[in-house]
Amino acid sequence: PGELAPRVRRLTITASDLAWRGAAGPPEIAEADEARDWLGELQVSGRLFVTEAGCRLRALRIPDLVWEEEPDGVEAPCRFTLDGVDTPLAEEVSVAPDGGLRATCRDRRLTVFGTQGHVADVPDACAPAWMPDGALTYLRDGELWRGLREPRRVISRQALRRMFGSEAALEEVAWLDDERVWAVVRTGPGRLVIAAMTPERLVYSPTFTARRIEDLVVSGSGMVAAHTDRGVVFFDQGGRRALSFLGARAVAWAPGTLVAAVAGPREILFIAPISREVVALPLAVEDLEWVVP
Repeated sequence: PGELAPRVRRLTITASDLAWRGAAGPPEIAEADEARDWLGELQVSGRLFVTEAGCRLRALRIPDLVWEEEPDGVEAPCRFTLDGVDTPLAEEVSVAPDGGLRATCRDRRLTVFGTQGHVADVPDACAPAWMPDGALTYLRDGELWRGLREPRRVISRQALRRMFGSEAALEEVAWLDDERVWAVVRTGPGRLVIAAMTPERLVYSPTFTARRIEDLVVSGSGMVAAHTDRGVVFFDQGGRRALSFLGARAVAWAPGTLVAAVAGPREILFIAPISREVVALPLAVEDLEWVVP
């Protein structure tokens, strides 16, 4: 399977019948030496899951940049996330840090599932986000809430009005630590800004606007990458834009480090946002996720 050029080799085996199983393994990635050396120097590791054309899920070992042995591949959503045992799920499913709970939003209704099945429904709620301790938060009417059985408001519209001086509303959050969140805030028609805040005050002034932001990905150090309508944008801990990649499709942080992988139109870009180093791997993918070994 997978051979393009005809080749003939004789094997000294006498057989009455034969059948072939499996599929061809993925070919070795060409021109990977620079990226491999760079990742090795930074001592980053893990497994980079990617979906290629046809939504086939594969995993690259980092820093070797060789494919793991998955000869049959795994069918997955082109845009995916992973659960605690690296099973691909639809992108709109949000998985708790320990993998025990999953939350998804459909028709403005938040549904939470556990290992034993359905846990709860929250009407008029969406945009689930997990705190570092595993608590689930979500948005309702532009405000941030916590708790399923006894909901508690965390960030109110009144607090947002004090921070932004207008009828602001939250569109999305990603927790930075136990007190602070990175947030996408709607401050007017067609105007979204990115800001870091506590429940009561603005920590970093917004310096970036966009028409649409699909997701925020926060690193362990507090830097954030935003997937916007124009591509992927990195912000430092002061809220200032560090790097932009127009047309990029997805971004994932290496666990525990300040190195990220960005899915560009024709290649994967490995990035160190602080030093602004960028190394390309010629591999076009639809989506990617970086997990520990």
